[in-house]
Amino acid sequence: DAPKPEAVQAFAVIEEVKEEPVKENTVKEKELTVQDQIVLACEEAGVNPEIAVAIARVETGHFASKAFTKLNNVGGLSVNEEPIAYESLEDGIAAFVECLTWYQEEGLCTVEEIGKRWCPDNYEAWVSLVKKIMEEGYV
Repeated sequence: DAPKPEAVQAFAVIEEVKEEPVKENTVKEKELTVQDQIVLACEEAGVNPEIAVAIARVETGHFASKAFTKLNNVGGLSVNEEPIAYESLEDGIAAFVECLTWYQEEGLCTVEEIGKRWCPDNYEAWVSLVKKIMEEGYV
């Protein structure tokens, strides 16, 4: 029996796919969560990833806010109370971690120290939320 034309075509497609070079790390990159990406960026920058993830979760409502989903803003960064829009998630993460790096360079390293500048108008509630999320052990 001669194979059906559909079977021959399918076999040809499979052979073409086999010949395509495998791109390294594509699967790994797609598997990284936003939180994973924040942790990696923090580790590269020498920033405490536990604090960063907790701040990001507070500021984005656990990565559900419009600022996060539409503007790629992972840390609640704003100008005159307007969230800053970033072209990509990577840009948003980089800006967030860079901001935390500046704070750290100024000696603001604990949740309490960061909170005085990050959220001065709602300081106590903000610190409480960040600490609660840190205790929940996301990182």
